[in-house]
Amino acid sequence: MLLQTIIIKTQYTMCGILALLNSARSADELRVLALKRRVFIRHRGPDGSGIYPMHFHKADKQHILVHERLSMVGVESGKQPLHNPSKTLSLVANGEIYNAEELKDEIDRDSGTPYPYEMDSDCEIFLAAYEHHQNELKVMLNRFNGIFSFVVIDEERERFIIARDNVGATSLYYGKLSDGTIMVASELKALDGVCESYEEFPAGFVYCSSWEKPLQRWYEPKWREIIPRNSPDLEKIRSI
Repeated sequence: MLLQTIIIKTQYTMCGILALLNSARSADELRVLALKRRVFIRHRGPDGSGIYPMHFHKADKQHILVHERLSMVGVESGKQPLHNPSKTLSLVANGEIYNAEELKDEIDRDSGTPYPYEMDSDCEIFLAAYEHHQNELKVMLNRFNGIFSFVVIDEERERFIIARDNVGATSLYYGKLSDGTIMVASELKALDGVCESYEEFPAGFVYCSSWEKPLQRWYEPKWREIIPRNSPDLEKIRSI
């Protein structure tokens, strides 16, 4: 049975995520659009589907998150979108965090209070880490060891976050509709035909709607700053 499950899983790639953000449309209109576009990522989620709307009251903007699930970790309890206990944060994510358990211990130790995890999904660490590092998003992202793309909607701060892993192992695209609605999806075909413009979301970057410059690089390893200034010693290289 286990071997059969593994073989079936390999027929798929990863979960699929879709988000419609910062929209002036009504909640009903946005939901209809989300349901129409989700068909383009439906094949990525053989294990379940989820959809969740949110509203920014001050800005009067609607948002909606869609998830198509391929269950790998927390099989019985990892249904998305995920939420924090107060439901002021909502998340859709694709990927896997290899050091999730280590980060859970680290966050609990630093905060002094155990985070109230509700399931076994490694993706729940995104919510715990976000609450712990709200003002240090780049620090948070550099703590993750894994492959991922995700969208977090923060209803309390009225902002949303989009992020992708440093090598782009998980696919992610974003674009804008004619009315200003921002659309994010795991597959380009979900955006094609409805967005005026769209492109690949760059690997190693994060988009925070409350920043003056929303799109910024979060992955900045030290080796990026090292620029060779001397000609290589070919004889030394050959002798190695």
